[in-house]
Amino acid sequence: MQHTIDDFSNYYATPGKVEIFYPKVVLQKYIFEILNSKIILKNTEIQLDIEDTFELHCYEHIFSNIMMILIDIFNPTTPTTRYKYLSLH
Repeated sequence: MQHTIDDFSNYYATPGKVEIFYPKVVLQKYIFEILNSKIILKNTEIQLDIEDTFELHCYEHIFSNIMMILIDIFNPTTPTTRYKYLSLH
């Protein structure tokens, strides 16, 4: 638990500047790790359709916040809607 809290704190302690980053890495390394318990509890599978080389030039922490909120909101509550497909182009 402390490891997750430290990761979360370190990630959001970074300065808010426009930068180039790979959204797939951010989703896999930070967002899915933070939301992992909810994803497991709701028996959800999230499939990413994002090229490894796809880059964004924006505020990484804002992108992360938006994606975390969207994934959390659309995480299913019924077993019939357990698969989620996330695509960025």
